[in-house]
Amino acid sequence: MRILHWFPNYTHGGGVANAVTALAHAQASAGAEIAIASVDGAAPPLYGPQAVHRSVDVLKWTSRFDVKASGLVMRPPSTASQELLRSWRPDIVHLHAEFAPDNVWPAKLFNVPLVLTFHGALHPEVFVKSKQLRKRLYVKVASRSIYRRIGLFIALSPAEAHHIRSILPERNIRIIPLGAAAISGSSPEPCQESHPHQPAGGSVSLVFVGRLDTYTKGLDLVLQGYGAARHDLGSQLGGLTLVGPDWKNGRSTLERLVDDLDLRDSVCFTGEVPLDTVSQYLMKGDIYVQLSRHDAFPLSVVEALVAGKPAVLSSAIGTASYREIAGLPHLRIVPPRASAMSAAVSDLVNAWPRIRTVAKEHREALRDFFDWERIANEHLAAYEELAG
Repeated sequence: MRILHWFPNYTHGGGVANAVTALAHAQASAGAEIAIASVDGAAPPLYGPQAVHRSVDVLKWTSRFDVKASGLVMRPPSTASQELLRSWRPDIVHLHAEFAPDNVWPAKLFNVPLVLTFHGALHPEVFVKSKQLRKRLYVKVASRSIYRRIGLFIALSPAEAHHIRSILPERNIRIIPLGAAAISGSSPEPCQESHPHQPAGGSVSLVFVGRLDTYTKGLDLVLQGYGAARHDLGSQLGGLTLVGPDWKNGRSTLERLVDDLDLRDSVCFTGEVPLDTVSQYLMKGDIYVQLSRHDAFPLSVVEALVAGKPAVLSSAIGTASYREIAGLPHLRIVPPRASAMSAAVSDLVNAWPRIRTVAKEHREALRDFFDWERIANEHLAAYEELAG
């Protein structure tokens, strides 16, 4: 089977690009013929260039012109690019992410079944935080153009399936998670090289991995919750390390909050680091924390879980809606509130080291659940069913 993954912003990087790369690699390893279609953009990738599998084709296309309006951009493929894309002759085209007008082109270019993964675009909080009218209008237009051609929607979690059904009822939906990469790589650089202070000593440290998107990732809540937990736990609680690149000046906002909370000697910002080094920062932390106000399926959470880390996770993270995850004894699923995080961190620290032992006991089961081979085969089976 020939599968074309359609993600126009693939070369710009980010979490969705990482997920597309991993899925494409796993499907290629399973024997499928795979290509990824992306606009040939000049912007540097957010987390560094993608390491593409030798059996995966990357089809970079160019636009005839760009139409920009209300923060959205539409890029009609040039004649040569249309010929390039059509000549690959896919059996299935899998679209990724939304609020992307370029998702209209697969229906015009290919007479094959289409699959769409929203990657969290229909989370209710997405419509609350900004540009509500534009987003609702987009969904209304897309329902009459893009979505009517979609034969299968793949939800990354039970929560996302609910979000899709609330807007697109009675549609064909399959729930399939994303997987985990292997934890490997070189040792991280000392944190003080990118920040004037090393996290304070203590028996249990906290770590977050991701772009410094203050609102979406709930990093203001993380800092406030960490400050309250340090007040309650004292020297039992060590430092907090935030691993990831700046996002729309989020770092300066967070550094001001660190100063306001008098946490300058306890919080470390690593800045952007190589992907292999990210995993090592993750391994050095004791408890993973993420209080996203909305998040479909952050890969950093998956990496933390398969690494055997206890975690405090927001209930707005799609991963937490799986029964297999929500019931784990070393996780605390809480509302995205600072007070809830503080109480959860205190609970875990006060139960240390039993919690650490319990977390390690669940590693194998979690690795099986987030195994890319299994996940790729689930996608391939869904494609076969749709094509049949």
